[in-house]
Amino acid sequence: DLWYRQLPSQTAQETCKQLDKAWKSFYALKKTGGIKVPNPPRFKQDNIPITYMQMGIRHEKGSGQLRLSLSKDLKSYMEETYGIHEKFLYLENKIFRNMDHIKQLRIYPPEDGKCDLIVIYEVKEPELESDTSQCSPFSPEISKRYAEASNRKERGMYITDGVRYNA
Repeated sequence: DLWYRQLPSQTAQETCKQLDKAWKSFYALKKTGGIKVPNPPRFKQDNIPITYMQMGIRHEKGSGQLRLSLSKDLKSYMEETYGIHEKFLYLENKIFRNMDHIKQLRIYPPEDGKCDLIVIYEVKEPELESDTSQCSPFSPEISKRYAEASNRKERGMYITDGVRYNA
């Protein structure tokens, strides 16, 4: 089956890792008796996704286009069978514009002429900005009374029980 045999190297390595983990779990269950009759892993199922790791994905920040690497065998097959001479597979969708750092892309085999995609990407945590230029270290002992002007010794931002105080 071409869909599963023509994997990029990182995808093949990830598949091997998943297989290794599943078989180790099977043998551990068999040895310990955690399950009386454990079933061996089955991976020849329908709709097993192909996972592209971040090394096989190129994406420019703010762009709606992804470039996926193709294995040499797949390039040869596409050229011989369909006359396609492409070196990369391009995916374009506006949802990619809001994704800064894509970690993985899972492509599910086509059903009814459509592929499903799952994109795993990194989201930057919003930075908490201080309203003052002088800040003190955060400490759980700081309470509301330190945020009051008459009791504070230093200016800064204090956080107590998830509440932010600017002193």
